[in-house]
Amino acid sequence: MAKLADSTTSTSQVIEAARERKELALGSWRQGQYENALILIDSVLAEGLPPGIECELWVTRATFKGELGQFAESLDSLNQAARLLDFADAKVKASFYFERARCHKELGRFDESLTDYAGAEAYIERAGIDRSFVENNLAGLYLKAGDFERAHTHVNRAIALNQINLPKAYETQAEIYFAEGQLDRALESINHAIAIVGENESWLRDFLKTKDGIDARLLELLGVTKIADLEKLRADMTRRALVEFGGNLSRAGEKLGLKHKGVDWIISKHPELEQYRKQRTTRLKSILKKTK
Repeated sequence: MAKLADSTTSTSQVIEAARERKELALGSWRQGQYENALILIDSVLAEGLPPGIECELWVTRATFKGELGQFAESLDSLNQAARLLDFADAKVKASFYFERARCHKELGRFDESLTDYAGAEAYIERAGIDRSFVENNLAGLYLKAGDFERAHTHVNRAIALNQINLPKAYETQAEIYFAEGQLDRALESINHAIAIVGENESWLRDFLKTKDGIDARLLELLGVTKIADLEKLRADMTRRALVEFGGNLSRAGEKLGLKHKGVDWIISKHPELEQYRKQRTTRLKSILKKTK
């Protein structure tokens, strides 16, 4: 593979080419193609890059690792970014501090996390970008600390901002209600998150896992304690909804409190349900086509 930078390539062309491949990686990530996304980022980082865009790509890689729950590896990537941070713009710096705060939060480092969230918030204001991410993660931080009052304060602020992070804010709200034992409210919040998640496959998977936990607790209170029983119940409910609406995934999803993709995800886990759906249409997307 040829290097991005050579004697005939300008710095601006190198940066533009790197950002194009970063966008491809982000697209792969949103579709749940995590390995492909990381391969794309690593392939660009292996080439000669100006320090600003290199910092940006290390922060992106750190974010991917954080989304996978690999927080130590995320911090390793952030350490690589830190040496180049002076060359980055306000948006990249905001993402750097935000991701490092999240890693500290998940690793139980409360004070370090609060410090980095303050740094993220300062740069977010300079960059003029969505600050609901900070509010939402502060809510998660106080949730882990058992301070439900502050957790609700911050998640309510995130929801009130009504920005791109809104589905994640409703998931956090569901987690707070769940921790408080308010299962009916938790279920309402996570169902709302699923309803508005859109095309983000990664978020949808997270939301469905959160919903599984709430459903499992509700069923436990009803005397259903085995995961297999939960899966069977969910499959049966999905089958009945599909039969009722002639295999229409969108209408079945409305009855189940899910979107089309949520029903499709359940069918993928229970192949015996495939016969009850309408014949699927296939849409092919090619990364190679985009790069031409």
